[in-house]
Amino acid sequence: MKRLIPLLGALAVAACATVPAARTTTPPQPVAWRAVEVTAAPVPLNSPLYEGGAGAIAFAGGVALSADDAAFAGLSDLKLTNDGRLFMVSDRGALVQAKLLLDAQGRLTGVTDVHLRPVVGMENQALSGEAAKPEALAILPDGRLLVGFERQHRLWIYDPAGNAPAWAPNPTRDLPADEGIEGVSVSALPEKGPKPRFDYLVSTYGGALWRCAFDNVCGRAVIKGEEDAAFALTALDVFDREDDAYVAVYRAFDEVRGMRIRAKVLRQPFTRTGDLQVEPLLELNNANTVGDVQGVAVDAARPDGSRRLYLLTDGGERGRTLLLAFDVR
Repeated sequence: MKRLIPLLGALAVAACATVPAARTTTPPQPVAWRAVEVTAAPVPLNSPLYEGGAGAIAFAGGVALSADDAAFAGLSDLKLTNDGRLFMVSDRGALVQAKLLLDAQGRLTGVTDVHLRPVVGMENQALSGEAAKPEALAILPDGRLLVGFERQHRLWIYDPAGNAPAWAPNPTRDLPADEGIEGVSVSALPEKGPKPRFDYLVSTYGGALWRCAFDNVCGRAVIKGEEDAAFALTALDVFDREDDAYVAVYRAFDEVRGMRIRAKVLRQPFTRTGDLQVEPLLELNNANTVGDVQGVAVDAARPDGSRRLYLLTDGGERGRTLLLAFDVR
């Protein structure tokens, strides 16, 4: 028995030596904003109607944007903050923010101070693949970002820094993969508007509009802003807060006529009488400098009542990322 004790002790020491050390888990690193160098090349519109400056719509400059960062491609919506910053989303899985560059005459010449970060999930982890397809953007009155996703259809709310989101009521998940939520807009008249009150408006590729409240479900509104079935509704924003009006952008493409873009103002879309007023705003075609317009942003009204409208194209695999400015008098 005495001879076994040293042997057992040696075996115990050997056993302890073979036990692997406990693994320490490193928490995921925070997803940070990173600076992106963006080049802006001026582009003409090639439209005497809008470049002449004499009509109700005047072209106010346009640029083709490019960057070495692949996440900058595929921009799919944009909105302006109250302090003049620009937020965008990319269907490559990114949030983007920048400042607009204007010349002495107020014409668009480019963007500066561009930063982007990956869109993140509920645990603040960077998303990828089908989960990382942001398509629509609105900026809520408190500065938070309402982001609509395609493929995995949903609406999430991010803080201005783009941190872990919260869910927002979603109109429907029963949509084709690439024909889901295309536009979101805050309510033009959240307090004075129709009852029940709604906080934001959602548009889908097929042209349907939904009004949603944070404390309620979304209700579908039967609104026909465009009669031509070839045109898809691709972008949405508030146009006039005093008149419950929104700007909707419609896009059509075929091999013969190329790209066609129509922007329209939808006034009082949710009155009890249902008397929707649709006003053509601007129209572009293949003869103009244009692309697949996926985003629209309307600046605050100026003292003279005019507004600045920005259109953003999705550069995609072969196209150019264009940012076009128009003054609406």
